[in-house]
Amino acid sequence: MLGKSCWLTGQRKSLTKLLLLVFMPLAVGACGAMSLSGTGKSNLDTVDLPVTPVEDQGRFGICWAYGTIGLVESDYKRRTGKDVNLSEEAIAFYHLAEMIALQMHKSKTFPQFFNDTSRGFNEGFFSRILPAKKQPGELDAFELITKYGLVPQTSWNFKINSPEARGELLRVIRQKSIRFLNGRDLEAVTVEEVIDQIMIGDGAFPSRPPTEFSFDGRTVSAVKFAAEDLAFTPEDFVAVEVASEADLPNWVAAVKKSLALGYAVPMGFPINIDRLSGGTFGATGISPDDPIAFARDGGHLVLVTDFVNISGREGLVSPQELEAELAKPLDQVDYLKFKNSWGLGAKTDAEGKPIGGSPDGYYRMNRDYLVGSARAAAKGFLALNAVVPRSVLTPAALP
Repeated sequence: MLGKSCWLTGQRKSLTKLLLLVFMPLAVGACGAMSLSGTGKSNLDTVDLPVTPVEDQGRFGICWAYGTIGLVESDYKRRTGKDVNLSEEAIAFYHLAEMIALQMHKSKTFPQFFNDTSRGFNEGFFSRILPAKKQPGELDAFELITKYGLVPQTSWNFKINSPEARGELLRVIRQKSIRFLNGRDLEAVTVEEVIDQIMIGDGAFPSRPPTEFSFDGRTVSAVKFAAEDLAFTPEDFVAVEVASEADLPNWVAAVKKSLALGYAVPMGFPINIDRLSGGTFGATGISPDDPIAFARDGGHLVLVTDFVNISGREGLVSPQELEAELAKPLDQVDYLKFKNSWGLGAKTDAEGKPIGGSPDGYYRMNRDYLVGSARAAAKGFLALNAVVPRSVLTPAALP
């Protein structure tokens, strides 16, 4: 028997009639500032979805940017058959600027800002945040795309390849923030002031991402590039979240249906590196009721490209087989396969400790890990979450 997610030409209309689901409208998730090493890009065509090569996020905790941009690149390739290599660091730059300005507004006074940022800035973030979970003035990654647009990797890129470089960058930005705020009304500071006065120069970023650049022999703006050249519509995608084990069957069904329609799925999940063996996140030999066994190391965000049921396989299947596999319940799921942002080969943490790895940059998460993550969420830890096309949800389930 064959288990699968795939893009089957001509099958989209029939597939949209499948699985009229009602989901809990909750949120999609954050990436902790994990320090992971890895090298290179993958040129292997390991899945049937239209994906771009695996990359390495380096030592900056911006997995959320790689998962979000991975969806944009995959969506463009699905529609055009062309590759586009976008800058994850550019969207992370604007997130950091927005976050610093928001923190200033929240802190209200200089002493409070000094105290609130004493541990630095956390670069972890969300792909899509539900309105009910947003702070006033907060923008999720999709809203950052709408506001600032996107730029190619060749137009702007700023890699951070060591923990020391990451620490120094955030230290400099905090020091510049403190100097800038001397005698100022914190609540009146604008994001543009943060970019111009804090984010650029003097040991921080060398420049800001360009608002205009050359593409296909013409000058385009970053905003129009995202909206017109890439034709990416953030409003077409919504978040679904697992707050308890009862939510998991519908959540998995939403992910499976999205994959079947040809959409890669950004997925945030609680992470415990000790549960990573080689290229598989598993729960063998531990209790799914132990939340620390799944959430000890914060959160991570990846791009799901495939699902496989028990006795199934990865790769293309017929429409009839696909429909049968979509209908199978949660207890028949073997694993989800995802494109990670840790590069290729063996991985180490910031102290050089081996934590697993994958030769092609793709990893798996077995069903037991999903169940354990759902139970951890029910105890207040980071929720298991995904960004899916709005079209796979019923109107009653839309956030």
